[in-house]
Amino acid sequence: GAVIVSVGVGPIFIVNAVAFAIFMFGLFFVRSGAREKRRPSAGVGAEIAEGFFYAARHPGIRPLMLVLAVISVIARPLESFIPGFAGDVFQTGAQGQAILTAAMGTGAMAAGIYLTQRPGVKGLTAIFATMTAGLGVALVIFTSNDVFWIGVPTMAAIGFAVLTDSLAARMLIQTATVARMRGRVASLYGIILRGMGSIGAILLGVIADIAGLRVTFFIAGLVCLGTCLWTLRLKSVITPALETPPEQKV
Repeated sequence: GAVIVSVGVGPIFIVNAVAFAIFMFGLFFVRSGAREKRRPSAGVGAEIAEGFFYAARHPGIRPLMLVLAVISVIARPLESFIPGFAGDVFQTGAQGQAILTAAMGTGAMAAGIYLTQRPGVKGLTAIFATMTAGLGVALVIFTSNDVFWIGVPTMAAIGFAVLTDSLAARMLIQTATVARMRGRVASLYGIILRGMGSIGAILLGVIADIAGLRVTFFIAGLVCLGTCLWTLRLKSVITPALETPPEQKV
């Protein structure tokens, strides 16, 4: 946000490249732990199918992935539409875009800090459901007005909710999955989080051209609220399935 305000949008790509370079440098210091003895491979296609059916049959991972898919399609693409909200809704131009982007990033950073302070995954399913509801409420508030200084803290709340849901889902999936399936289920998680987010951006863009940005994301907020209610109905089933490591299950 500060770079956009001071020198424009173009240099952001340089900043982004430097940030990725730092991350890639850090990967050289990652050391893998003990690995299970690998079974004879049945082929890439068979292993992908095995991971998919494992996730589809799991009483906790299946509904979690479905909720994550909904969030990825209708909420995560909001970041791509910040310039539209800044220009067309709030009438603030590049400076408004910078502030909204920074607010969303600040909320996401706060979510990361919050989750790193948690001692484990106990209670994380309830947090996931609560953040899904919070995301819906924040989207409804964000799209219900054109007052910029209401939009800024609401955008921070959206960033907090989206990242909390994404990271909470990852932590729960890694806990609930047996070791030999963890890589395949994590890959499915990545496809849903990133791939469906891209599909959602296209879909919401088409709808927004017809109905407008505010109406499109207002409806997205209502869908998030409905998804949360569905999740709460399944809470008694999915909580033990997600928060108990496989080796501790009877």
